Amino acid sequence: DFINDRLVMVLDRCKVSDRDAVHILMATAEALGHDTSNLIINRTSIRQRRLKIRKNIAVKLKSDFKTNSKAIVVHWDGKLLPTSKYIQHDRLPVIVTFQNSEQLIGVPKLDSGTGQNMANAVYELLNDWDLSKRVNALCCDTTASNTGRINGACIILE
Repeated sequence: DFINDRLVMVLDRCKVSDRDAVHILMATAEALGHDTSNLIINRTSIRQRRLKIRKNIAVKLKSDFKTNSKAIVVHWDGKLLPTSKYIQHDRLPVIVTFQNSEQLIGVPKLDSGTGQNMANAVYELLNDWDLSKRVNALCCDTTASNTGRINGACIILE
């Protein structure tokens, strides 16, 4: 199979859709003199391969991530980001920093940007990466959903 990790990363970085990838790969194969009737290049096969490779990359990143730091800082900032269907959803990028390093640990989709939903998402990511026992500080902006005295994400996480 010629769709490898590098090709998937390039297609993702350039925001090439699966349909456009079919056209690009077919034209490239023809230009290189390959018989395209023997190649399995269609939207479904490309989509499945891209999803499989993305999952493998995520698993590898997570398994390679190691820190001996006993103190990490968790950063998050809720954002409204568009989806592929031109609908905006609340997303929560979560980053941990330690010893002059940083690691994005997830960007979960939220039902709404409430403090409870944010706290739950951050907590799940920290547990998933086995970091919840090493949190030394929380870093976020000062919106009510983060710092509210009753329902703020910081208060809930503490």
